[in-house]
Amino acid sequence: MAEAPRRPRVLSGMRPTGMLHLGHLFLLRKWVELQETSDCSFFVADYHALTTGVRNEREAKANSIDMLVCWLAAGLDPERSTLFIQSQLREHAELHLVLSMVCPLPWLERVPSFKDKADTAKREDLSYGLLGYPVLQAADIIAHSADHVPVGDDQEAHVELAARVARTFNDRFGKPDGWQERLAELEEQLPDAKEYRRLRQAAAQDGDAAARGKARELVDAAELGREARQVLRGGADGGGREILVPPAPLKAEVSRLAGLDGQAKMSKSERNDIGMLEDRESFAAKLKAMPTDPARVRRSDPGTPAKCPVYGYHRLFSAEEIQSQVAEGCQSAGIGCIECKGLLADGIEAQVAPLRQRAEPWLRDRDKIDAIIKQGNDRARAHAAGVLSDVRRAVGLPQA
Repeated sequence: MAEAPRRPRVLSGMRPTGMLHLGHLFLLRKWVELQETSDCSFFVADYHALTTGVRNEREAKANSIDMLVCWLAAGLDPERSTLFIQSQLREHAELHLVLSMVCPLPWLERVPSFKDKADTAKREDLSYGLLGYPVLQAADIIAHSADHVPVGDDQEAHVELAARVARTFNDRFGKPDGWQERLAELEEQLPDAKEYRRLRQAAAQDGDAAARGKARELVDAAELGREARQVLRGGADGGGREILVPPAPLKAEVSRLAGLDGQAKMSKSERNDIGMLEDRESFAAKLKAMPTDPARVRRSDPGTPAKCPVYGYHRLFSAEEIQSQVAEGCQSAGIGCIECKGLLADGIEAQVAPLRQRAEPWLRDRDKIDAIIKQGNDRARAHAAGVLSDVRRAVGLPQA
């Protein structure tokens, strides 16, 4: 039976940290944009949270709910995106186990995040879970056949490892006897079989990643049966039948927000944050204590906006005319730092007030959140169970 053309699938997640801060808002806006063009799944990564210390059950659940409220307030739509809790899908844990048999140990030891921790932590603090963290991430991604994973620079290596694991699995288990003949036969189902073959050969012979991507796009745009799509996508990738989809990192070009102390990035643990749903009186008080250009010792001293952390916030939260007013006033000493921070509070409030308003119904009725979680878990589980069934069949395990 032919399937409709395949839309790109996107997956991303966050550890359950409770109410999010303003630094998360820019990533969430990217997620909201992706809803328009892709089949999106976003999950609460509560298994991953265990690698940095076990929390009690009540705290873990409250943090998950609070974070989901922030997602919904930012514009994630549970009818267009699948929102789910990682630990409530057992398929992730089982797929993690199978993939751990495919992933060589040196691949994990070379992951930058593990190497950094191994260099600074005591050996007894390095858990198996920490070493295998990228394999669990791979299982999260692969269980939902994600083509793209929005990431920053620090997570790009993890997505590349997930793709490597998927390709290794496909190459090992996706080439039964007669594989090449079946590939050639199914190529003829494509509207432009000749172009597909040309692209596939360019990818195989020259390592042309762009050709590989275009060949996969031809497959995704065609109405094909499930087996044909898997074989042809796998052929484009140069491996066996695509039992598992190799993901690609989607560079999330999002603004980085410095902490209120002007150092590093905004973080709840560093207590240098503004909550995404925080009220104006509270965050305005925090802004008053924010450091400014050291050259402005007195009200009459001119300053340099580029050297002031407050101006960096203006560029993200204030209208262009306010940014110009603040920059000119700082350089001429026409406005003081207190007035500048007041204008910043106006800009932040203009963006945060609608979030608080959208969050209010969810905060008032947490049962609605539970219903969204159940709906998302069921939808996510249905897809992950299909992937796991394919994996069990490929490796010769009986169906559960």
